[in-house]
Amino acid sequence: SSSSSSDEPGLVLAFLRIVTFTHQHNVFSLLWQTPGPNNFFRRAHTLTVDAWNYPGLIPPGPRQRPVNNTLPTTVIRGGGGRFYNFEVEDWQHEAPAHRHLLITGVKSDLYFYQLNTEHSRGDANTQISESANIKMFGFKSEGNYAVGWWENVRNVTVYGYGGNACAFENTTLYPPGYAQFTPSWFRVTGDRNENVRFINTQDYVRVSGGNESDFAGRGVNPAKNNFLLFGANKTTAVLDRPVYFSWP
Repeated sequence: SSSSSSDEPGLVLAFLRIVTFTHQHNVFSLLWQTPGPNNFFRRAHTLTVDAWNYPGLIPPGPRQRPVNNTLPTTVIRGGGGRFYNFEVEDWQHEAPAHRHLLITGVKSDLYFYQLNTEHSRGDANTQISESANIKMFGFKSEGNYAVGWWENVRNVTVYGYGGNACAFENTTLYPPGYAQFTPSWFRVTGDRNENVRFINTQDYVRVSGGNESDFAGRGVNPAKNNFLLFGANKTTAVLDRPVYFSWP
């Protein structure tokens, strides 16, 4: 279904679980391409599991080894609408190219009412590229890798960020295969960004505890990491959690 004006019905996806398996190659849970403001996503949970740990799901044949997933869990490609309680929290068997949520080519209005992508071992939990007119009303995350990576976007706003995610220390080099930037919660790269805003950002500070192999990562001294990277490797100051940040 598609919608092109404010009074036309849209696509509805609600109250279900979409499952993929750790041994599957080149599989993602959802591709959302329907444009329009009246599309509606509510509490449709995506999950990647080991099929052999679930008696009702065990496939025939010998147990297969997990593969490192390079594809996103969910892709929004040119689609729009309102997403309520969007959550992905997988954390195992993810390659640097993996994203929990990849948004690309979006031009119509796309709104999230509580976005929760966390624990990813990819370059970023959520990536938005070559897109415009996206608003996130509440964003929460956990882990040490980037919460969000915006690249060449216009009119993209986060209204409220929280969670116990901790960017690695700003002197850290990511492992081989990862994009090498100064670690941060969010990064904004590219030379075609316009009206990027972060409003009311405050993480739940974890100074210590945990380790990098835990699903939620480890604590980091907040005097040693940065919330936001933007432009030519510029960063907000350590300990700074912007109440209002607009760039450029």
